[in-house]
Formats: sequence, C-alpha cells, structure tokens
Amino acid sequence: MRRTVPLALAAVALALGMPSAAEARQCGTVKAEGNKYAVSGSDNVGCRFMRKWSRRVVRGDGHPRKWKCERGAFSGGCHRGEGFTRKFFTYRPPS
Repeated sequence: MRRTVPLALAAVALALGMPSAAEARQCGTVKAEGNKYAVSGSDNVGCRFMRKWSRRVVRGDGHPRKWKCERGAFSGGCHRGEGFTRKFFTYRPPS
C-alpha cells in the first residue's frame, strides 16, 4: 500500500502537467462579407486550413468534406471526429 500511493500521485501529477491534445489556438482574423471575423480552434488543426474554411463557411460556400458546420448570425463553427477533438470557430469580435 505504501508503494502504490506515491506511484498513483505521480501518475496524476504527470497527467495534469501535460498539455492536452486539443488546446485552443488563435489564428487571427479573416474578412468575409464586409466584416472581420476572429478565427480560433483546436491545436491539431492548422491555422491556414481554419482561415480558408472560415471565409467559405461565413459566405455560405460550403464546408470541408467530412466536417459538420453550423452558422449563426455573428459566429459559426465546424467540428469533426469523436468527442469533437478537431474543431474551429469563427466569430465577430466586439467592436
């Protein structure tokens, strides 16, 4: 028992200290439909991909293959994969 407690504590500390696979990434802004939109998403999706498809989703030109996208009045978002591990968002920042 005395040996398992330090091992368990070390495992928990290691898991909490490591960054997750889907951390947020800020990718700047894109211009579409005369407005500027901020783009952010998970760390495992490239900024170039997110900016390209954010413009298209806002304009209503479609979405990436095998991705599910939703578009609101001032924002939109796309996701793919189990548990939404790959995702990106487009939103109009407050002026």
